[in-house]
Amino acid sequence: MLELQHINITFRKGLIGRGSKPVLEDVSLSISKGELVSIIGFSGSGKTTLARIAVRSINPDKGKIILDGEDISRLGFKEMSRYRSRLQMVFQHPEGALNPEMTLGDSLREAVRKAGYSGKSFEEKLDSLCAELEIKKELLNRYPMQVSGGEIQRIALARALAFDPNYIFMDEPTSMLDASVQAQILKVILSRKESMGMGIVLVTHDLDIVRSISDRVIAIDKGKIVAEGTAEEVFSSQIPYIKDYVDSWNELESINRNIGLHA
Repeated sequence: MLELQHINITFRKGLIGRGSKPVLEDVSLSISKGELVSIIGFSGSGKTTLARIAVRSINPDKGKIILDGEDISRLGFKEMSRYRSRLQMVFQHPEGALNPEMTLGDSLREAVRKAGYSGKSFEEKLDSLCAELEIKKELLNRYPMQVSGGEIQRIALARALAFDPNYIFMDEPTSMLDASVQAQILKVILSRKESMGMGIVLVTHDLDIVRSISDRVIAIDKGKIVAEGTAEEVFSSQIPYIKDYVDSWNELESINRNIGLHA
C-alpha cells in the first residue's frame, strides 16, 4: 500500500519568495495494489502536485509518504534510488521528459537498462514493451519532434512500465489523444492492474473515463480532499463544488459533441 499522511506544501511567490500560496493542506490518502484511483478537480486544485509528491518528484513541507510500510518521505537521492522502480509517473506532457537529441529507441533502451535488464533479457524486455504498446520498430529510429503526441505517450508509458512498478501515476494520460490511442493506453494499464496488481492513479478531467474504470474517486478543491468514494457516490454528491465540476464537464461534453468532438 502507498500512503500519503497529512501532506502539506506551500509554493513561494516571486524571485525572492515574498508571499506564499498553500497548494495542499493536510491531505491524506492511500492507494492499494491492484486499485485504480482517479483524482479529479478543477485546474489549480493541487491534483498534479499531489501526484508529484507521491512519487517523490517534489518534497512536501510536512507529512509522510509510506511505501509498503516504509517511510520514504525524507530519503536522500541515493537512498531513494532503490524505491524509484516501484513508483513511476507519466506526465501530462511526456515530451518534456524525453531528450530531444535522443531517438525514441535510445530513450526506451535507457529505461530498460536502468530497470536492470541486460543481454538476452534486455532484448526480450524491449520486444515485450513494444508489443504491449504496439510500438512499431521503425518508430524507435525517430526523434520526439518527428512523431505524434500519441506515439510519444506510448514511449513514455513504455519507459515507466519497463520498471514493472507497483504504483503508477498518470497525469491526464489521454488528453489530446484520439479515441483509438486512448483506448489502447487504457487497455494496457488495466491489463497490468489485473495481471500484476499494479496500483494506478489517474489525474484526469475526463469523467467518462473516471466513471468507467475507477475503483475509487477522490475530488480535490483548493488543496483539500472534499469528496471520496465510488464514482457514483462522488458524482451524485450534493457538495456544491462537485455539482459545479460535473456540470462543467457535462457542458463541455455537450459542446464538443455538437462540433463533432468528444470531451
